[in-house]
Amino acid sequence: DAVENAMVEYMDRRRRSHGDPWSRIARHMIGLRNGEPGARRWRQVWSDHRLKDEPASAVSQRARAAMAGSTEARDAALPA
Repeated sequence: DAVENAMVEYMDRRRRSHGDPWSRIARHMIGLRNGEPGARRWRQVWSDHRLKDEPASAVSQRARAAMAGSTEARDAALPA
């Protein structure tokens, strides 16, 4: 989480100071959650071109929510 937070802060700073879209930077962290439950949904959110106009912090929140939702859905499907 600390690495993602640092990257999101960096993406927001670069956008404000240089106008760089966060997508140019986010592609370097796509493998960050590799192997974790819900990582596929997390990557899908970060890769969604429809979100490019949103701030990186908002995309990060969506990605984390998607990751958590994916984990909860998986847990609910397991037999009791």
